[in-house]
Amino acid sequence: MLVKIYVVDDDPVDRMIFEKQIEKVCNEQFHPIKTSQQNSEENSSFPKSEHKINSEGQSNRDVMEQPFEQIQVKVSCFSTASAALAQIRTLFLKGDFDTLPDLIFLDMVLPQMDGWEFIKKLTDLLIAIPGYNNVKSKLGIYLLTSFVNQFDLQKANTTPLIKDYLLKPILANDICSILHDYLRAKQK
Repeated sequence: MLVKIYVVDDDPVDRMIFEKQIEKVCNEQFHPIKTSQQNSEENSSFPKSEHKINSEGQSNRDVMEQPFEQIQVKVSCFSTASAALAQIRTLFLKGDFDTLPDLIFLDMVLPQMDGWEFIKKLTDLLIAIPGYNNVKSKLGIYLLTSFVNQFDLQKANTTPLIKDYLLKPILANDICSILHDYLRAKQK
């Protein structure tokens, strides 16, 4: 099973911290098998990592129906929402719906296009996909912010694609919990 994660944050330090936390979760929770580095965005020097993880650890047996099933976590980082949306649009136009992201960690304050504009444009794009409700049910957006904004929090609670509103920095425990919840839901 491949879990595709997009991280959309204009701060290279935040992106690096997030990827280190993903790596920590993979190392501690899922017994890594292999790690490879690639470029994730043509105009970004930040690497994309693919961590192949295996669920044979005791703490993960309850998550998987097949205890030795391999899980791959592929992280793609984007410095702008427009770059992430362009990648999703490209996959959409190719009809490559299986490679759309499963989880998106989206900073709310971004240059050119903020988080809410991204969500609106993404929703408009996803509505055009045959089987939109199936795609929508598999996609989870986690809003990232450095401060709590009550308006954003209320809006997040009423927006179907948004799974949670998280304060930065994101900790390995947060990522681990999100991945476990995602994997449990995928098993249903």
